[in-house]
Amino acid sequence: MLTDGGRSLVDVFISYPRVERSKVELIKAKLDALGLDTFFDIHGIDGGDTFPDVIDHALKSAKAVLGVWSPRAFQSKWCMIECRVGATRGVLVPIALERFSELDMKSDFMTTNYLDLTDFDGRENHEGWQRTLRSLSRHVGRELAHATSAAPQRKTPMPPV
Repeated sequence: MLTDGGRSLVDVFISYPRVERSKVELIKAKLDALGLDTFFDIHGIDGGDTFPDVIDHALKSAKAVLGVWSPRAFQSKWCMIECRVGATRGVLVPIALERFSELDMKSDFMTTNYLDLTDFDGRENHEGWQRTLRSLSRHVGRELAHATSAAPQRKTPMPPV
């Protein structure tokens, strides 16, 4: 793990609503298995650390911000702040964890492409997972995805909920 003045630098900061932690843990485990250093709030803060300071540093120094989107994520002030920071830095990789309508989204994200992981069950050959890994690869500086047929990168349409 790289450090910056004694602080850890992470490859991927995972932004998600805490009520969806059990669903996001599979994604974190898959990223960890690829050798990525991930920041996942409940695992990335040691005793004695100042919670907001640690999150701020990890968010602003991570190579990528994985925005885990769902109707609850769009209602979370912190998730939206984290995703906006990732977008401002040009390192946001948004994924859809659950189906949502465009009206669930915050207005400033309505034109942002996101990847569909709504049916992701951990399979390596899942198209949305492979696309997510290709996007993360560009930010972390190494190939993560398996060789798959090149699919066009466009927003996956989601029916209204």
